Amino acid sequence: MRVKSPIGEYDYRVTGVRIKREGVEVEGSLGQWQTTMVVERQDLTPLLRVGAVLGWLVLAVRLLR
Repeated sequence: MRVKSPIGEYDYRVTGVRIKREGVEVEGSLGQWQTTMVVERQDLTPLLRVGAVLGWLVLAVRLLR
């Protein structure tokens, strides 16, 4: 993955993913910096809704063929 910021562009490498009570924890590195990102439950809800809508659209397109 590539991250753009005001100080430059960096490759982001995911080194681990854990599902925790608080949400999804993603460990990785951004350039030389080790990072931990937590995607909280309230952040996941909109993503899951978009995924569900896309899934239904794909199903509808396949059924209409």
